[in-house]
Amino acid sequence: MAKYIKGKSGNPKGRPKGSVTHKKIREAIMKDASEIIDSMIKLAKSGDTTAAKILLDRVSAPMKAGDSLINIPLSGKIIDDAQQVLKAVGSAEITPSQGQNILAGIASLSKIIEVDDLIGRVEALEAKND
Repeated sequence: MAKYIKGKSGNPKGRPKGSVTHKKIREAIMKDASEIIDSMIKLAKSGDTTAAKILLDRVSAPMKAGDSLINIPLSGKIIDDAQQVLKAVGSAEITPSQGQNILAGIASLSKIIEVDDLIGRVEALEAKND
């Protein structure tokens, strides 16, 4: 077996013109598309779940968890509100996904409050030093 030589192509002429292209493959498939689809449908009907999945993925969008309006009484105190959300998830009042989204919002609010507080402290120190 020949050793690889740095900077020298193993196939200097490249792929020959007119060799198999995506266009040729697509044309070959399209020629028999109706028979292929019929075969896939027969397979799916006979219990082939892979064929069924391929067909269903092509004709319908995957189902996603939908948002629904929920009402969780929040106090405005971050720790209490986070615990309230966890209780709602634990008692199946809301889905874990909804709880995660609400907790992410509470965490973002916490960071905003923290930054706002730090800005206020820095401004107070700067005003004191002027």
